[in-house]
Amino acid sequence: MKSIIHIGGNKTASTLFQRRLFSKHPKIGYMGEDCENYADINKYIQILVHEDESVYNENISLEIINSIKNNKEIFIFSNEDIMGTRHPSVCARRLKKILPDAQVIMVMRNQRTTWASWYVNHGAFLKLVPKDYWKKYVSFKEWLSYSFSFPYITPLEAMNYERYYNIFKNSFGEKNVHVFLYEDFIHNAEYFYSQWGGVLNMSNSEIKSYLDGFRERTSITSFQFKIHQISKTSVILSKVLNIIFRNFLDNEVSAKVNIPVEFEDKISNYYASGNTKLETTLGLELKKYDYPLESK
Repeated sequence: MKSIIHIGGNKTASTLFQRRLFSKHPKIGYMGEDCENYADINKYIQILVHEDESVYNENISLEIINSIKNNKEIFIFSNEDIMGTRHPSVCARRLKKILPDAQVIMVMRNQRTTWASWYVNHGAFLKLVPKDYWKKYVSFKEWLSYSFSFPYITPLEAMNYERYYNIFKNSFGEKNVHVFLYEDFIHNAEYFYSQWGGVLNMSNSEIKSYLDGFRERTSITSFQFKIHQISKTSVILSKVLNIIFRNFLDNEVSAKVNIPVEFEDKISNYYASGNTKLETTLGLELKKYDYPLESK
C-alpha cells in the first residue's frame, strides 16, 4: 500500500483536497480533518502532531492507521498544522516510525499573499484569550508585530518552508519529499494535478473530477471584515450589525488587505534565504510567482 503524508502548508487549498478528494475517493483511506470518525480520532491526531512524549501513544496511532488502511490502495495522513507545531521534528520522527515508507507532500505559497490571507481569516480575530476578549479585532500591524516577537508560536515560522523541507528530508529522504506550488494550482491547474497524480498514481482528469468547481472555507467578505473591525470598540454593535445584514454578508467580494509598508521588507528578508535555497535545490519557479528571494 502507498502511504502519503501531506503537511500543508497553510492557506494552500488543503481543506479542498481533504474534503473533496481524500475523504471521497474510494481508493483512499484518509486520516485527517473531516475524515470518517473524525470526532473520535481528532484527539489522537492532535497528540501525534503537537503533544509531549509523555502523552503520545504510538500503538494507538498505529491502531487507527491500520483500521483506516483496511482494503484501501492509498493511505493519506493530512494535517497542515504540522507546519506550525512547536516541535515539528518530533512529529516527523513519529510519522517516520508509524509510516516508514511514506511519501511527503508540501505545498508552498508566496509568503506575502499567505500573510494577507491568514490575517483576514484568522489573525484579525483575537484568540486564546478570556471570553470577553475572544475574536475582538486586531490590526494587521499589531498582529505582524506580535508574530515577529514570537516566531515559533505564530505563523512566522509556519511559512519557513525550507525548515520543514529539511526536517522531513532528514526523516524520510530527499527522494521521498515532494514540493508543489499553490500558485500553479491557481494559474496552471493541469500541471498541479499532474504533480499530485504522479504521487497518487492517478490521472489528471481523475483528480480534476473531484476538485473542479468546488471551493472550501472561502475568505470572509469585505463587508464582513468591515463589520468585524467595529468589534475593537464595540463587540455588541458588531454582533447587531451581523444580525441585521446577515442576508447580505455572503454576497460581497472577498476582503483584501495590503501588508503594512513597514513590514514589507521585514517579511521578504525573513524568507528570502530559505526560498532561494529551495529554488536552487529543487528547481522551483519561485521568481515567476514573485516569492521573496535573495538579490543576485
